[in-house]
Amino acid sequence: MLIYYFFILICFPLGYAYNKSNENLKKFIMFFYMLSFVAIFGFRYEVGVDWFNYILAFHRYLDTDFFSSFELGYKGINYLAYYLGFDIQFVIFFVTVLFVLFTFLGAKKLALNPFYFFIIIAPFHFIMSGMNYTRQAVALSIFVFSLSYLIKGDKYKFLFFIIVAATFHTSALCFIPLFFIEQKKRYSIIVLLTILPIIIIKMLNEYSQYTTGTMQSSGFYLRFLFLIIPVIMMLVNYKKITNIKSLIIIRLFFVSCFSIPFVMFISFISTTIADRFSYYFILYNVIIYLLVTNNEKRMKFENIFVIFCSYIGLFTWVTFTRYIHLYEFKYLFFRG
Repeated sequence: MLIYYFFILICFPLGYAYNKSNENLKKFIMFFYMLSFVAIFGFRYEVGVDWFNYILAFHRYLDTDFFSSFELGYKGINYLAYYLGFDIQFVIFFVTVLFVLFTFLGAKKLALNPFYFFIIIAPFHFIMSGMNYTRQAVALSIFVFSLSYLIKGDKYKFLFFIIVAATFHTSALCFIPLFFIEQKKRYSIIVLLTILPIIIIKMLNEYSQYTTGTMQSSGFYLRFLFLIIPVIMMLVNYKKITNIKSLIIIRLFFVSCFSIPFVMFISFISTTIADRFSYYFILYNVIIYLLVTNNEKRMKFENIFVIFCSYIGLFTWVTFTRYIHLYEFKYLFFRG
């Protein structure tokens, strides 16, 4: 696990340097970190619970019609790997590039310090998701990038990138209703009640094994507890929210509050599906928290508390998960 901790801890000095740098130097710092990240984690080998499942999927994709699934982005990378004469390792490298690129560019577009943002979300987005859920990890990263467009008021680019994210993991489609975030409340509710159930049903059909099988996510409650923390911190700073002039930010704040009962409700259907939603809402709630509390650039006390809660979650997971041995880092070029 030391390699994971190193790439997280180095974000502290890099985040400080990022704040003190001009625009060109900021780009260089980001590029250097992302290049180093890809050079290491793009060549990971047999890391994560689902590693061998993705190998099976690699071969299964080649035996099915290309358009048999909506997840054409991920399937396309597998096809590209095959026709170039490569295997699953090419897929891992490619998705690692997308993972770190969209995460950091999304944070930068939101005027967040991407290194401080990454420190907060790393236990869940980088280690738990990024090193295992290859498809959804990319969808999550593109989701961060798409939110930057929504918050800036470019709804059509948001919609485009949400659909791109869904080509890696269909679950991203559930956030399409955010396109209507600026509509009058009654229209927003109508849209929510009509579109969201259709998308959820589509997702349930796509991942029917989550509800018809015995799959359960033992880490769900751990991640659910953390996604509550940014909402609590926003409520503590509610006076700041009342001074916000952006209707989009205010509405997104209420969506953050709604995420808690929503994810809990989904957990009664399947903790695995609820867990997949919790990964999205962890990223979402942290972003909205940083924006509404004006903690987007500096490491303030509130941020330290949120980081503390995030790493309590990580250390609890490391201590109690029975799969931790599968996250032991192995480098492709050093395998025995």
